[in-house]
Amino acid sequence: MSKIISNFKVIRPEFEIDQEECVHWLAAAHTAASKETDRHATFLNVLKKIGIGELKVKKRGISIADPFHQDWDKMELYPVLQKPDGVGFGKRSQVFDRIATDVLTKLYPEAMPSQLIHVTCTGYVAPSPAQRLVSLKQSPTIVTHAYHMGCYASIPALRMARGFSEPTDIVHTEICSLHLNPSLHELDQLVVQTLFADGYIKYTVGQEGAGFRIVCLDEQIIPETSDSMHWVCQDWGLKMKLTKDVPAQIAGALPSFVSKLLGDIKSPDIYFAIHPGGPKIIQQVAAILDLRPEQFEHSQWVLQNYGNMSSATLPHIWEKLWSDERIKSGSYVVSLAFGPGLTLAGGVFQCVR
Repeated sequence: MSKIISNFKVIRPEFEIDQEECVHWLAAAHTAASKETDRHATFLNVLKKIGIGELKVKKRGISIADPFHQDWDKMELYPVLQKPDGVGFGKRSQVFDRIATDVLTKLYPEAMPSQLIHVTCTGYVAPSPAQRLVSLKQSPTIVTHAYHMGCYASIPALRMARGFSEPTDIVHTEICSLHLNPSLHELDQLVVQTLFADGYIKYTVGQEGAGFRIVCLDEQIIPETSDSMHWVCQDWGLKMKLTKDVPAQIAGALPSFVSKLLGDIKSPDIYFAIHPGGPKIIQQVAAILDLRPEQFEHSQWVLQNYGNMSSATLPHIWEKLWSDERIKSGSYVVSLAFGPGLTLAGGVFQCVR
């Protein structure tokens, strides 16, 4: 029997920051970490160039207060005058545990489901926040962890949930703001720091009701691309590496991947949930697949208003699509995400109103 994705619930991070304000703070943080005050203008110009623009992030959610002041001695994570890298991985893990536990508590003020899949790539503690809540509530919930897959993890999580006989909740807690390092001034690091954000969302995979019916799911690792994207543990936190070849490598593999996903589906009502690895990714995918603006506008909206929330991003786009009454029953949604591997992950859903 087909499974339905439904019951989306979003918890927004405690703070929202305007991209212009964030870029100015990042420039100040990099300057303080470098201890070279004459570099501030250079950092600011580069960050503005890569982080501000018509199709780029306008604002994003974060769960820490550090970017709202420049009293470096009072920073929770980024006291860069004393610690240019920021605090160590242990402290960042404690903060992840605190914030993610609070989010899960807000998502489940009362009863919990019988099955819960917790998805994240931005924090690792055992017991996990999901397990802590189950223990506190003395709930019979079975917790499954889907960790460290990065931005495409919602697709494997759906694959797991589809195999369970009971309705299953999937919860994403991504706190990307924990993993900034102001002492790394390379261009790819500046790109990452202007793009990623925090995001939390829950949804249910079951057999009944209105929602998105899962038609198919698939994944593919692009050969000879394993060095193109990294998400690696460091003493200070988790470091992302992105090479300039990633968009081209995705572009080369995407047409055949999407063709395989769609199979024999020939419908004029097809919408796309494109993971916004960056504004160029959305525009490139749209160009390759010859999409109309209305077919991918929800992906663009999420990038501009929420930023790249790693694995939580695609589910936020699904929530926006479901909330859009223009998406009629019978319409299809093609979901595409990209992550370390390089991995292409995707699925086709059908709207059931």
